[in-house]
Parts: sequence; C-alpha cells; structure tokens
Amino acid sequence: MFLRRIVRRSRGKTLSYWALAESYRTARGPRQRIVSYLGELTVTERKDWAALAERFQEPLCLQPQRRLFAPAAEPAPERVTVDVRRVRVERTRDFGEVWLRWCCGKKARAGPAAAEWLPAGQEEIDWATVIALLVVARFCNPSSELHIAETWYRGTALEDLLACRSRR
Repeated sequence: MFLRRIVRRSRGKTLSYWALAESYRTARGPRQRIVSYLGELTVTERKDWAALAERFQEPLCLQPQRRLFAPAAEPAPERVTVDVRRVRVERTRDFGEVWLRWCCGKKARAGPAAAEWLPAGQEEIDWATVIALLVVARFCNPSSELHIAETWYRGTALEDLLACRSRR
C-alpha cells in the first residue's frame, strides 16, 4: 500500500487530496486501486498513514481461511427445482464492511494499548474488544452508543465473528 496524491482542477481552482492505494496483480498485469480517500493531510498525518500502510503489507486475514463446504460424498446434481414462492430470507446481517474494519483495527494494534490503559476486572467482555467494537461502529454507522447496542450490533455479523453475544 502507498499514499497517492490526487490533484483535480475545478472552476479555476486546484484541489489536492490524498488517497490510500494498493497494487495487485491480474492476468493482464499489475493494477492499482484506491482503498480509501483520506482528504487533505498535513505532513505528520501523511507520515502516520504511510507507517500504517506499511503494517498492511501482510495479508489481511488474521487466521487461515476455513473451508466453506466440506468435501461432498456424492456429486451435486446438475439441476435442482426450487419453489421460489416458499423461499424466505431470515436474519440478514451486514458482514463485509464490519469484518474489514475489524481486521484493520487488529492490524493497527489498538487492542494491546487499550488493555494497558484499562486493566481487566469483572467484565464479561474485555475492554479492548469493547473499544474496537465502538470504533468499528463509528466507521460503519456513526451514531450513539445506545443505537449501537440496541440496533446496529444485532444487524451485523460481529456477534458471530467475535462470539460476543448481546443480551436481548
């Protein structure tokens, strides 16, 4: 990952801002894509973002990926008839954005610092996890802590990913 300076001219004004970009390979050769637009940055902010980008040179996956499906004992049929009128979807939840923000927070290594600031006590969920959840919520859906606890958290897959069950 690297920082890219983007300069645009609009109505006689020159606008300059920064973006976090990454390189990746395709069958047609190397490409680049914007990961996040950062806006206008000071010199110290640019250095901080560059240092954070260096931490992300490792793969984002924190654990090896599990197999999605177990190997099938018998081959799957080519066609299956489904009665669409009787199909329903239940308990849909947001996954991609919250998982990505969670992984970014882990890569930024904010958890160990939070554990030093707030020593463990009698809480069911450690403070580093609570702080990380609040940061993820602020990035994904900025709102009050009450909205996060009562509504937002249940609509995400974080409950299953982190094994942090909310009391209902």
